[in-house]
Amino acid sequence: MSQQPGWYDDPQDIEVLRYWDGVQWTNHTSPRQRPNVDKTRNARMDEHSAGGSPQQSAPSGYGSSTGYRPMPGGHFEAADGAARTPDGQQISGWWRRFFARIIDGLVIGLLSLLLIPLVAPDLIDTTRAYFDLFSDPSSTEAGAEAAMAKVISVTAPFALASAVLSVVYETVFLRLKAGTPGKLLLGLRVRLREQQGSLTWSTSGLRALVWFGPQFLGSVPFLGQLANLFPLVNGLWPIWDQRKQSLNDKAAKTNVVRKG
Repeated sequence: MSQQPGWYDDPQDIEVLRYWDGVQWTNHTSPRQRPNVDKTRNARMDEHSAGGSPQQSAPSGYGSSTGYRPMPGGHFEAADGAARTPDGQQISGWWRRFFARIIDGLVIGLLSLLLIPLVAPDLIDTTRAYFDLFSDPSSTEAGAEAAMAKVISVTAPFALASAVLSVVYETVFLRLKAGTPGKLLLGLRVRLREQQGSLTWSTSGLRALVWFGPQFLGSVPFLGQLANLFPLVNGLWPIWDQRKQSLNDKAAKTNVVRKG
């Protein structure tokens, strides 16, 4: 990748800048704080006026005072502090992503209700009968265990069908629209982090599968309980992640960005 020489975010340490000589990283580093920016800027302007080439000069300052430039293939942080992709597109904040996911959850939930007559026609009656046992003084422990087993046998196909629906929902919308309905309503798009271009079916599918895949274990004792924690961890991950990616973003090498 061709990139002009200059100071960029260090690929290993976000607290410092490292000098890129146009071919490779050098050993020259500087703190992200930029003291004497005006002095450095004026010195480079004087050098340029004298016929020098400030881009090729030895590292001595931070370059432009308007903000950091993206390091080749890495992190970008604008002067306004907003997290960005390597080519400068603004990454979405966590709250906007959270509300987009709530909208999508409601849509998927409504669509899942349509699956009940097809894959679990006895789901409602079986679940009601199970809870009725708690108010029946004549119920026994053996009867409760039998009722629970029946609930699991009925809900397992429904949980599996709902997981498939979720993966298909996410994959199709990402591939065709670069965003689910929730994201589209809130002005968000999903894109490849390192380059522009439409998402492929494989990338869209991988991102969806990592997010919703644990749902396939929902009816498995113990494993299902652990799997239910994954959406929480995955959803919160961008809060502390340097690149503002959830785990499914990392798997698919994507970022959720603001439109435009």
